[in-house]
Amino acid sequence: MTSKESLKRITRSTSFVLICICIVVVIIFQLINSNYLTGDCIRNIMYDCSLSGMLTIGIGCILISGNADLSAGGVGCFAGCLIAILLRDGMPLVPAFIISLLFGAAAGFVNAFFVYVCRMMPFIATLAMASVWRGMAYIITGHYNVVISNETFWKLGTTRVLGMPLPFVIMVILFIIYGIILSRTFFGRTIYMMGGNRQAARLAGINASKLGTILFVNCSTISALGGILLAAKLHNGSPTSVNGTELEAITAAVLGGIAFTGGSGDMLGAFCGLILLNAFNNGLNIAGLTAYWQMLASGLLLTIALIIDYYNKKNVVK
Repeated sequence: MTSKESLKRITRSTSFVLICICIVVVIIFQLINSNYLTGDCIRNIMYDCSLSGMLTIGIGCILISGNADLSAGGVGCFAGCLIAILLRDGMPLVPAFIISLLFGAAAGFVNAFFVYVCRMMPFIATLAMASVWRGMAYIITGHYNVVISNETFWKLGTTRVLGMPLPFVIMVILFIIYGIILSRTFFGRTIYMMGGNRQAARLAGINASKLGTILFVNCSTISALGGILLAAKLHNGSPTSVNGTELEAITAAVLGGIAFTGGSGDMLGAFCGLILLNAFNNGLNIAGLTAYWQMLASGLLLTIALIIDYYNKKNVVK
């Protein structure tokens, strides 16, 4: 491939387009409010990216495989409340952390059970479990935030590495790891194959149930980690936290080129979609618009992303 062809391929990629759009968005909001590019604002964007980014990684892998998981936000919410209660009751940090992550893995197995054993649609099964985990979070907390007094735990959410929040650094590392797995390993190729053509994947000897179970467990475990880090940042476990974050994750993933119907997309595009979405939402906040306008904007972005995904898929079929 010549350098000219390589350049042409890069400029036509979803990631490049999103980066250009993101630059335009940043310039516009900086002109609206000169405080947009201050250190505090940038760190706020990084913090906002951290939770939704971890959900984007897990949900993105599941979307590529041709499935969906709407329970990620509920899992993250419950995990944050669970570790807060365990720490409040005197459990050491490491066991509490491990138990909360194990809950995430168990939640993923529950999703896989309903999808592959009970033969329920992933969309319906995970939507139901999202309500279950959020309801359980309200029950175990008694409808109140559970304050965490463990200062060591706080550092997981407040420590900065080279000026960047630790949760954001962890998220970026995970994006790199999963990007390599998807693009460079046989396991990653099986995920694409499962989402692109399930019948061909079955004939190739790929066990859809086993692979799907791994991806559901992976998604829920990463979501639990995101909820734990959010609790560390907030210094409490809140039953109202992580509300709607799974939709932000889906928006970022689809906006970044991951097909909602499966089989295509990558972590770089998803990361660019995540940055664009959070930069846009934070800009609306800086501009003084209410949370309702932010909800409207996020919904419109998801709609646009789904329309683009539909036409891209249609063109591929042709």
